[in-house]
Amino acid sequence: MEIDPKTFEDLSIFAREGEFSVFRTLNYTSTNGGKDALHQIFQHPLSDISSIVAMQGVIRYLVERQSRWTVRVTNGTIIMIGEYRKSQIGLSSGRNLLEFFLFRTVKAGDLSFLRYSLVHISDLLRGMMELVRELDDPACPTVLKTLLDQAGLLLSGEACREIASTDFNGRVPVPRVLRFDYFVRGIFRQKLEQLIRLYYRLDAWHSMAIAMDKHRLVFPEFISGEQPGFRAAQLYHILLPDAVGNDIGLETGNNFLFLTGANMSGKSTLIKAIGIAAYLAHLGLGVPAKSLELSLMNGILSNIQVQDNILMGESYFYNEVQRVKNTIAKVAGGKRWLILVDELFKGTNIEDARNCSIAVIRGLSRVRDSLFVLSTHLYEIGEDLRDLPHLMFRYLESGMEGGAFHFNYRLKEGISKDRLGYLILKREHVLEMLAGLERDTGIDPGS
Repeated sequence: MEIDPKTFEDLSIFAREGEFSVFRTLNYTSTNGGKDALHQIFQHPLSDISSIVAMQGVIRYLVERQSRWTVRVTNGTIIMIGEYRKSQIGLSSGRNLLEFFLFRTVKAGDLSFLRYSLVHISDLLRGMMELVRELDDPACPTVLKTLLDQAGLLLSGEACREIASTDFNGRVPVPRVLRFDYFVRGIFRQKLEQLIRLYYRLDAWHSMAIAMDKHRLVFPEFISGEQPGFRAAQLYHILLPDAVGNDIGLETGNNFLFLTGANMSGKSTLIKAIGIAAYLAHLGLGVPAKSLELSLMNGILSNIQVQDNILMGESYFYNEVQRVKNTIAKVAGGKRWLILVDELFKGTNIEDARNCSIAVIRGLSRVRDSLFVLSTHLYEIGEDLRDLPHLMFRYLESGMEGGAFHFNYRLKEGISKDRLGYLILKREHVLEMLAGLERDTGIDPGS
């Protein structure tokens, strides 16, 4: 599936350190390498149903066998092994009496480092052996079994079993320490690197299984056929606590959702929830919904947080137009796209925005191969679009109760008529403050 950096940003898939993001929320890896492996998975949503189903199979298998995952190789262990592998300490087979004497005397510090490092090597080897033993059964999915077989082959030697069963915190004879070190940093060096990479991938997959369980995600079902579809029950935004779920249905006869509602009613949140669900589904992960059926999409393209570019002399409206132009180019290719647009043409005057919005919506509505979700603050244009057969008109209700704004974040059929802007000015006492300016300065603030 194709997804560009702007869409990743709009959907908060990745974020700067300390900010909320989908990746940050679903990352339960125990190692930095596992985190990097998971990041790679998140950067490349899958493009064919067989790969998605295979990934679902791996995650489902690991979810069902959480109790068998008794070993967590820590990030500290991996870091220590990395330092050990980079060590400049000379190799010794443990059979040379002079070297044995040197390590017992002038190289005692090096010997302590080797002992401590082998503690972590032993932990890794033993942990991987346990995972291979516990996870490899007849029901193991092919993708996971292939990885476990590779790990098992790397661990198959007698030396690996001996190191894994040795307590290096105890009194291990110096020749034996040196012999194990010679094996690990010499003979087993490349295989150790391969083994660590395999653990990183296991760590990433295990993280996805933990995320499924902790966030109560459900696996979507991919539907076949040439026409696009997205049917969700109680879909919600994964980054929001106590999020409200909504039913969404987009398909051939109704492939364009025209969404209205007052500011703060939840339009942007709903649009992002739809995009995030489609994205997670194409990773092979579960989605935040009661259920979801969708078709395989070729890509997701968003137009949510457009910005101007002062250095290049590009206005907000110019960049909106470029994004729309890019959208048209994508959907004109006959592929299936999920197009997400929030508040189209905010960067120009109302009359321009109205005319541009109508022209764009009418043009895009002729496309049947893709799905569109578009919100607008220009409710009036809905009446000019009533004749378009493939548009669904939905709104998010809002109002005031006892002087307080009320939002239930529930989708309703129709076009919103809510106008809360002036009410917000009143509630926040802005009008009173403006009246105070008139009294204090003698100048009419409205002049």
